[in-house]
Amino acid sequence: MLRSLYAVLLSLLRGVGQVIFQENPLTGLLILFGLGYYYPNILLMGSIALLVSTLTAYLIGCSREEISKGLWGFNGFLVGLGVGTFFLPSPTTYTVLGIGAILSVVLPYLIKKRFSFPLYTAPFVLIVWGMLLLPTGFLPLTSTPLSFTEPLMEWRGILFCSFSQIFLQGGAIQCGVLILGGLLIASTSSALWGLLGALLPLAFFWIFQGDFALLNAGMIGYNGILVAIALGQRDMKEAPWVILGVLLAFGLQLLGIYFHLTTLTAPFVIATWITLLLKRAYTRLAAPQQNE
Repeated sequence: MLRSLYAVLLSLLRGVGQVIFQENPLTGLLILFGLGYYYPNILLMGSIALLVSTLTAYLIGCSREEISKGLWGFNGFLVGLGVGTFFLPSPTTYTVLGIGAILSVVLPYLIKKRFSFPLYTAPFVLIVWGMLLLPTGFLPLTSTPLSFTEPLMEWRGILFCSFSQIFLQGGAIQCGVLILGGLLIASTSSALWGLLGALLPLAFFWIFQGDFALLNAGMIGYNGILVAIALGQRDMKEAPWVILGVLLAFGLQLLGIYFHLTTLTAPFVIATWITLLLKRAYTRLAAPQQNE
């Protein structure tokens, strides 16, 4: 019994870490500490959704190995964080939270039966967008969103806030420190790619004198972090593709901000998809030339 509970706990912690592509349960634990320090109520929503999504994966027959690795929990966890960030607690909110957590497993489960392309956090994005499009008053919105204004933070604070914004918690410097620490523990190469993914768009935004409030909130670098970790490998030959993907995500994020859209991690997902497709096309075109 205790061994089974321990296995479930490890699976849940891995589900948290899989948001940043890390299977190490210690990474997930550090992320939970960081989120709980700043926003325990939001973390509660995320934890409930993580439990529901993991249980759903068991019930519908998802691979036990994949469940153990946390691959069926991370979208649910993000859905819970999204609900906690955008909506106030209420019976309706918790009901929608449960439905969203279930859908975060069912949708990719059905899609993966027909397509092998990686979905990343697309289910989370689509589910939370759907919630935000519900009729006004159906779910109680948080009254006042967090505001991040001048003066501009020190560059290290901006960098760490980029990591915390992955989990929808902008301005949470200590949380970002723990997230980066979790990355370093799990994979030094992933941490280095993540730093590149954050610093590249931050440098561009800084040079062109972008809105300080967006930098302080971590809104500029977080998608680049995810793209760089997703595409980066130990082989430095991947660097051009990583840079391309990061810049694409940066452009998509700026486009979303310009049109006042709640982008979530959509720029990361779309930019990574485009980069993978371009890489496949390039590989196919280059193969005949190498054989000549």
